[in-house]
Amino acid sequence: MGLRRKPPVERQDDNAWVVRLEPDERNVLSTVIGQLDELIEHAHSGAESTIVNRLFPPAFTHHEAEHEELDAEYQRLMREELITSRRTAITAVVAAFEAAEGNSVVMNQSDLTSFLQTLNALRVTLASALGVIDDDSAADADEQSDTSPEHHLYMWSGWMLEWVVNSLSETLPPEGGTS
Repeated sequence: MGLRRKPPVERQDDNAWVVRLEPDERNVLSTVIGQLDELIEHAHSGAESTIVNRLFPPAFTHHEAEHEELDAEYQRLMREELITSRRTAITAVVAAFEAAEGNSVVMNQSDLTSFLQTLNALRVTLASALGVIDDDSAADADEQSDTSPEHHLYMWSGWMLEWVVNSLSETLPPEGGTS
């Protein structure tokens, strides 16, 4: 992979962004996103891998019996919506990748938001697989980025997330202002 001369995510106009991915980046990302989609799909039956548990966070973090019952009810009511939302975002990203020409994936704001959601879900899932649970273990994972493809992808996804968030933040009104 060569050096980038342009930012990996750049706003083109009011509702168009270009995401620049090298062919190998897009191929790896497409494969991994497909695997993530399969893991999330299995969450319908509750048979998902434990590495996606963080994609379905508890509504209550207290470990009292009352909260366990409320959390079970929350999961019963919201899990399907969370699954659908995550899989819809993945579908939008895959469609944008398939429509891409060359190294540029042109996305509207909705597609870029889906890319943000998908990258975040991927990073959270990788964090679970790598045992990243706090800032110290995240720093360890960054330091080990050369030791495995998973560590490298974890670091890369954080870098790409930063570019997406910064690019989307350009659409926000100035602080204290309205749009």
